Amino acid sequence: MWPGRSSESGFLGRDERLADVIAADAESLGRIGVTHEQLADALDHILDSALAQLEDAIERILDPITVRLTDDLVEVKVDDSTLARLKEEVAELKIDDRYWVDFAVCLGEQHCPWEVIGDCSGVVKHASTDWTITSSSGAQLSGPGLISHLIRSHHFFESRRVEYRVEPIELAQLLDLA
Repeated sequence: MWPGRSSESGFLGRDERLADVIAADAESLGRIGVTHEQLADALDHILDSALAQLEDAIERILDPITVRLTDDLVEVKVDDSTLARLKEEVAELKIDDRYWVDFAVCLGEQHCPWEVIGDCSGVVKHASTDWTITSSSGAQLSGPGLISHLIRSHHFFESRRVEYRVEPIELAQLLDLA
């Protein structure tokens, strides 16, 4: 969980105890009456919907373009007008008329830190993306795609001392759960 192991930035500060971080976040959620599952479900709905829109736009716009695989790399040749059209389509990934989503897709995949000790297996949705969600109220929050899995399966929002932490109360407020 520490920096440089499962992740460059880590999931937990070196002087923190995992149980303490999880307990503090559970207490915060308990105060507002929101469950981990409610948060993960709402976040997954937004991310799944936005990714479906993104994939649809890519398929519609880039479908006629030839893709060439070389040395495990994908090479796509796109003219400027096609690229501009694609950027315009994906610039406004709007969900439920109240959330706008922006993605940064990373090469490779972030693995669940519980996988190392055998407490987690399988493919994790959204693990190679970072997201920013902006609500119609102007509230905005960013986080890693892996976070919905961490919230649902491990009740973990990451440490307050690491870059990718998502504050549970802020997420609940953004998703209109609190």
